[in-house]
Amino acid sequence: MPNDGMKVEFSMDQMRAYNRDREQRDIYKPTPTPSTFDDTQLKKAREVLEQEMAKTAGDAKPADAAPAAPEGEKKDGAEKKKAARIPFFPTILKHTL
Repeated sequence: MPNDGMKVEFSMDQMRAYNRDREQRDIYKPTPTPSTFDDTQLKKAREVLEQEMAKTAGDAKPADAAPAAPEGEKKDGAEKKKAARIPFFPTILKHTL
């Protein structure tokens, strides 16, 4: 479910138009058919994402600037490595004929 204030529902006419558009675009053709549907849900999603990206654009750090490990986690100049653990879930397979 979308967050509060983010829900955009299609009317019955929009739903019919969406289904007609999908029917045309889902049929294989050598040249794809462009969509003619005015997707209000997609517009709202893009609007929200663009707002969020604009908010965090100033907070972005360069990719090469990795945070230093705290002193307690360093051991002789090397970081401690955690062992990979694979969970074990015993299963019993039952087959009925």
